[in-house]
Amino acid sequence: MSATSMKYDKRHNEKIDPKWCDSQSDCTLISTDNIIFMVPKYHLQSASYVLRHALEMKSPLDNGTSPITLTSSFETSTTVRLFLDFIDGSWIPNIESTTHTHINDLLSFTDKWSCTQAHHSLLRCLPKFFEASSEDAVDYYPRWPVEVFVIAARWDALDICVLAIEQGHWWEAQSAAVKNFGAMAGCAVLDPKAMPARMVEQIPPLYMWALARVFGSLGTKWPKDWGKAGKEFKSLIEQWGHKSDDSQEQRGIKRKDDDTNASFRVATKSD
Repeated sequence: MSATSMKYDKRHNEKIDPKWCDSQSDCTLISTDNIIFMVPKYHLQSASYVLRHALEMKSPLDNGTSPITLTSSFETSTTVRLFLDFIDGSWIPNIESTTHTHINDLLSFTDKWSCTQAHHSLLRCLPKFFEASSEDAVDYYPRWPVEVFVIAARWDALDICVLAIEQGHWWEAQSAAVKNFGAMAGCAVLDPKAMPARMVEQIPPLYMWALARVFGSLGTKWPKDWGKAGKEFKSLIEQWGHKSDDSQEQRGIKRKDDDTNASFRVATKSD
């Protein structure tokens, strides 16, 4: 069977993923776009505390016939497929084929289902997206430091935010962000006044405040040492955020989807 072909579940007229299609598997997931994934139970149990608990609660007589139907908006077939491929080692995020949307959705998925190791491993992959050279700035705009910063800030990954600042890149006039989304050419990509509005609104308030303080103190000058700017940012977050007893929600760290509680629905469909 080719990588792009899809089988159908004859009973329910749903497509079956071409890779995760072993009918002998003892667990079934259904994505929000109605793609079936037939997965060995141990594969999920080893990756997710919540799924391990859920699967242990299912009746031994079930034998994988009652699927786990995913319900959050980010639980599409793309997300589920990338997650399964990531935890079995057959895929890692890369600058050629991975978008910030893929990473955001995967982090939401691993957060929802308490896949702690996979979640942290995904965050550790983010610095790979700094590998795009300045000559590739326009082509790799979605993977540029500003996108990595937005993702890392959302998930409270402070050290990765610092690395993003230390890249020292700027918006180029031919960038899609300048042409289509309101970024300011010639300014640092993480200068709040130069960022597209859609990016600003995704950054938690504490992180945006620290960015504004750092770049506000620079005025129109470029820092001679981007590392110093990164250290100043980190110091502000640690002083006013990480050392407090506030929860992430109180500090403005938000999840992409309101429906990120580790809930699930075991759906038994009638024939």
